[in-house]
Amino acid sequence: MKISKKLITLLTVSLLMTGCYGANKKNSNDHKSSVEVNKKIINKEVTLSKDFLEMAEIDDPQASIDELVNEKIIKSGKVNSDGSVTYVMTPNQHKAYMKSLKESFEEGNQDLINDSDNSILEIKPNDDFSTFDIYVDPNSYSSIDSLLAIAFYIQGGYYRMFNGDKDTNVIVNFINNNTKEIIESGNSAKLMESDTKEISSKDLDVKVEDLPYKIVEQKPDSAGSVYGIATFKNNSKYPIKYFEMSGVIPSTNETSFFANTDTVMPGETSSNFESFYEKGTDISKISYCYIKYDKEIYVNYDVKLDSYETY
Repeated sequence: MKISKKLITLLTVSLLMTGCYGANKKNSNDHKSSVEVNKKIINKEVTLSKDFLEMAEIDDPQASIDELVNEKIIKSGKVNSDGSVTYVMTPNQHKAYMKSLKESFEEGNQDLINDSDNSILEIKPNDDFSTFDIYVDPNSYSSIDSLLAIAFYIQGGYYRMFNGDKDTNVIVNFINNNTKEIIESGNSAKLMESDTKEISSKDLDVKVEDLPYKIVEQKPDSAGSVYGIATFKNNSKYPIKYFEMSGVIPSTNETSFFANTDTVMPGETSSNFESFYEKGTDISKISYCYIKYDKEIYVNYDVKLDSYETY
């Protein structure tokens, strides 16, 4: 199974302004209000930490702020000295944004339900998006489907931050649609607490040069959208269970995600996987998972820093 274009669209919607992968307890109180005395309007302020921005792969926070101000989604914003970003919204902007955010999530979730590339049959978030019950077909559900939990961590955590909730943890339950029993459950706080460490390339069994990739830009579709078709070859000695690339599209400043979850054996070339793309898009991050002695090893590679992290 490959992560479909619909999931990429869902993630893009989730990252409409910035975004995060789950809750960060250190920053759960980064929500405050300020009063603009001259106009007597109570503005909404939301501050997202540097960690959130890095996880959302927002490489140029100021450019993101400028775009949101121009589109009148926010009133103003600033990049703080600690690398965090603060957005300022009027009450009307905040109300409209929360409404559109919820509608976008509902539409994206329905697209996931309609997508035959996964086992999801029904998605039931609670009112504040702190819990998602995902009903799946037990006959087609696999551990690969559990990767979709990240999309719901993004949805719930992002919504709760902008809603002003102090606790932004999100729980995702995958439920057998026949028996109504929970197959698998996770929460975003544990994702944030994963044991990630920097590692030298000489200590890795699989390096990025062992997984050469190719991206071919396609002609614009009927809507004018441009996609790239990607493949990679596994030149390592280990099965590759997951492979992802991301980079910023120059003309839109949006992040493009290429992701493939088909297991690719040594010597094999992956099936095609696609994302929004245009010539000149520099890949800035590569993530992959390889299997060694039945153990899954996840690796993040920062292209600019030429550095590896593993967990």
